Amino acid sequence: MPLTKVDAQLLEGAINANSSGNVGIGTSSPTTKLNIVDGSATVNVRLESGSVVGQYFASSSGGAVFLDTASSHPLVFRTNTTERMRIDTNGVITSTLGGMQVISGTAVTASGTSVDFTGIPSWVKRVTVMFSGVSSTGATNKLIQIGSTSFATSGYMSSSALIQTTSVTAVSSTAGFIVFANAAADIIYGTMTLVNVSGNTWISNHMVVADQTNDYNIYGSGSSLTAISGVLDRVRITHVGGTDTFDAGTINIIYE
Repeated sequence: MPLTKVDAQLLEGAINANSSGNVGIGTSSPTTKLNIVDGSATVNVRLESGSVVGQYFASSSGGAVFLDTASSHPLVFRTNTTERMRIDTNGVITSTLGGMQVISGTAVTASGTSVDFTGIPSWVKRVTVMFSGVSSTGATNKLIQIGSTSFATSGYMSSSALIQTTSVTAVSSTAGFIVFANAAADIIYGTMTLVNVSGNTWISNHMVVADQTNDYNIYGSGSSLTAISGVLDRVRITHVGGTDTFDAGTINIIYE
């Protein structure tokens, strides 16, 4: 039978055992059951199963201990053989309690009749829509619609109020979460937060400020939605009627 690499190392004295039952690789005085030492390079324990490669290593040059997947696969932590936490290849962390990161979308220059954000992960429980200097060609109200596979365009119970010094004016919608727009000159700054209550039921609230040439109006509301058809995976920012277009500003989302 040919010698294995371990046999060769034993014969060369690279692997050593002591009376305590400790085994050392690169050391003649192992202090633990398995003690691997290389003072000048990375010490690496590598595991392979087909194309899946994992490794645990200490690096003097990196100045740290690393737990790593050396292939394009997630890193999974389990207790009692049950998965508790997963880090995917993009670095997104999920656990039995859901997501553990706040993820930013890609900021979009507001243009066209709508701005869509899709591909939202299934574990997301809260989405914040952010408006920075957003305006439109007309005075119609803004709508935020959510959906699963496609956008829900009905079933919302939503309201928004314009709060001025001497008056309050309110609007409502069943076609989306509504944000009051008083004039085409409105330049909107602020946020709308969407929160998952349970199942596929979501509620929203928002607070935005509209700059009309330094005459500021405050728009705020509480809104609710009974449910969408499945797990939320998309958010759309558009207008009542769907014909006005965005002509300035930036829109983005964060989700968690």
